[in-house]
Order: sequence, then structure tokens, then C-alpha cells
Amino acid sequence: APVQPGTPADTCPPGINPLYWNDSYTSTTTIVWEWSASSGSYSGIAGYYVCVSTIPAGADILNDYYVQCTSFVYYTAQHGYTYYMKVKSRSNTGAYSAYSANSNGVMVDITQPQVIGITDLGRFINETQKTGFTFNLLFTDTESGITGYKYCIGKSTNTGEFVAQWVTKPSTSTAVIETENLTNNLQTTGDTVYVTAYCRNGVGI
Repeated sequence: APVQPGTPADTCPPGINPLYWNDSYTSTTTIVWEWSASSGSYSGIAGYYVCVSTIPAGADILNDYYVQCTSFVYYTAQHGYTYYMKVKSRSNTGAYSAYSANSNGVMVDITQPQVIGITDLGRFINETQKTGFTFNLLFTDTESGITGYKYCIGKSTNTGEFVAQWVTKPSTSTAVIETENLTNNLQTTGDTVYVTAYCRNGVGI
């Protein structure tokens, strides 16, 4: 009798594709990872096993958590921690892929950066100093760093009569020096000058 064709055994493990997370920081406690569907298995893909950790290649938070889609949402990330994720796939016949490479670390930063200091020429300035009114700005953000700042100068805080509201500049420095010419603004002896500054961190806060 002729030999009937059988169903080929699927013992070939599926492949796994890279993870997608484009940012190094997030301003929320929810992190979403995505990946492309696995391939290379005759029987198809049954699902995926997810590991989440605060250590590269670790699994201290989730160890082989099973999902049947190509994304995973972690809802309870904590401020100040960096999270990593890796994933492996399983075919319908039970063959496993290797783990993917780790995702890049995602730092959670949900707090505002701080302006920790504004210093200028002192309590009084003379006629010459009006042409080069210099002030120092000091910022801090230990999680995602500084990406920019803005300032204004006026007769009271938060106003820009002297220097338009607001001068915005990109910067990753935590200490900057600015100089403005106030000759046309300080016409009256006794005018008081106020500098107001804000900074922006790596997650846009």
C-alpha cells in the first residue's frame, strides 16, 4: 500500500523579534512594550512569556508571564527606577524560542525638576553693569536630567517687562550663565530687577 503522507513534526523553535520602546524615560507609572510577531514555526505561535525587571536580563518583577499578544503593559512602575523587559515565544507544539535581547532601560520620572538657585551681580548694579546684567541659574533633576530652561526679567517676579516672557533655550547643563543688556529698561534710579526661571526635564515636565 502506498505510504500516506503524515503531519510533519514541528520541533523547530520559533524566532523572536526585537522589542520596541523608543524612549529612555517616561513621565507615567505605566510602561508599554511591543514586539513583532514571531515566525519560523510550522505550527504557529501559541503565545509569549514576558520577564520584567529593574536589572538588565533579570526577572525579579515578572518571570515568564504568559500573554497571547505582541505587547505588554506594566501598570505599577515606581518613580526613580529603571525597568527592562525581555520575551520569548512558544509554538503550538511547545517549542520555545530563546529570550529576546533586553529592551533598553526605561527610567520612570514623575516629579518636577527644580531651580535650586538664581544668583546675580548683587543687591545693587551701577550704570556700567546695566549693559551686561549677568545671572547664574542652577537646576537639578536626578532622574531624567535637564533638557531646557526659560527665564524672564522684570520689575516683579513672573513678569517680562525687561526681557520678554519667556526666553526659552535647550540645554542639558545644570548650571548656566546668562547676560542681558538692560540699558533701555532701567531708566530710573531705584528700579528693582527680578529674574524668574523654570527648567524642563527629560520627560518634558
